[in-house]
Amino acid sequence: MSKKAIVSILELRHLVKNQTANFELAFTQEFINSIKLQLNLSSLQKANFFGSLAPLGQGGWRLAATISATVEQQCSVTLEPVFSSMESSVLRNFRGELSPLSDNQSYDETSEADEVLGKAIYLETIFCEELSLLLPDYPKVKNINYLKNNYGPPGSSPLNDETSKPFAILSDFMKKLS
Repeated sequence: MSKKAIVSILELRHLVKNQTANFELAFTQEFINSIKLQLNLSSLQKANFFGSLAPLGQGGWRLAATISATVEQQCSVTLEPVFSSMESSVLRNFRGELSPLSDNQSYDETSEADEVLGKAIYLETIFCEELSLLLPDYPKVKNINYLKNNYGPPGSSPLNDETSKPFAILSDFMKKLS
């Protein structure tokens, strides 16, 4: 049997130790505005975060969820609006105490990391962290015609992409020698 919660904070004292708790995050306009400001988004639409929190053993909990959103950002080249739709799975383990790595254990970035379990699990914080990881670092409009600039002082031949390659000069020099 599982309960369904529509809250942003899951307090551990309210969870039953041997039952799964399903959740669905309900966003307030104030929270959406806060995320837009923090992540420099023009708009955030269709934001969803739902999943379950299951007992993991020894007082730990496993969060398995799905995050989805449609965001609008500025193109990093032209500043035009860029829309991105994203969806991803979220897996996090929460444990009371974390054991330090011993000499024979090695750190693996692909393994699941455990997080320290406090008195509550803050779903809004997890949503914001996961969304920030999903966002494109440099959003770009499709089919951009990049601007080509020529650099140089007046009266001289300007530097461009072709002439500014230092090994191209050496290549021309080698051709002249042979």
